[in-house]
Amino acid sequence: MSAIVILTGKVGRDIELKTLESDGRTISTTAFPVVTFESVFNKATKSYQTKAVYHRCVAYGKVAENLARLFQKGKGIQVTGSLQYREFESNGVKRKITEIHVDRFFFTDAPDAGEAAAQAAPTPPAPQPAAAAPTQTPPAAAAVPLGYSLSVSLTPPKPAAPKPAAKVTTTPAATQAAPAAVAAAGGGAPLPAMPLDDAELAELDAPF
Repeated sequence: MSAIVILTGKVGRDIELKTLESDGRTISTTAFPVVTFESVFNKATKSYQTKAVYHRCVAYGKVAENLARLFQKGKGIQVTGSLQYREFESNGVKRKITEIHVDRFFFTDAPDAGEAAAQAAPTPPAPQPAAAAPTQTPPAAAAVPLGYSLSVSLTPPKPAAPKPAAKVTTTPAATQAAPAAVAAAGGGAPLPAMPLDDAELAELDAPF
């Protein structure tokens, strides 16, 4: 069972989309840091200082494509995903790394001016005044010849025949479908490891 992570911070650098080949498949992927800030006590100065902590996030498939399209360096973000640990070799030395495999993300900043304008609802058109209804002149009453009287004959309506009872068919409620599992690459095959670049290797050497 994987550990679930919810991380809120800032995008540490521009997100670049890459592709990897795995079992004959081409998978879109990206790796980017999410920066969080912690308050650390400095014994030398006897005061608290703010320290930036970089968390390596990895995404695949449509999630990676949307991240690269919507986020840039410095933009607020919240990601959820699973915590993964793996080993790799760099310059003949085996190293360990912790990654967050992102399956969902959310915006934490207010939308930009351009985004706000695009999201603004269009102004509804002004209502047009209703056309005046034509005036109708009631027809003149027919003249009644002298010496005759008008009589009204009322015939009681026939009772309506009883209608057959409607047949009610009860259909069982549709079973709610279980939420689709997030599969960035599909097929259930294990996803390939995203290689680290020189900047990320330098971050691993920095003191935590």
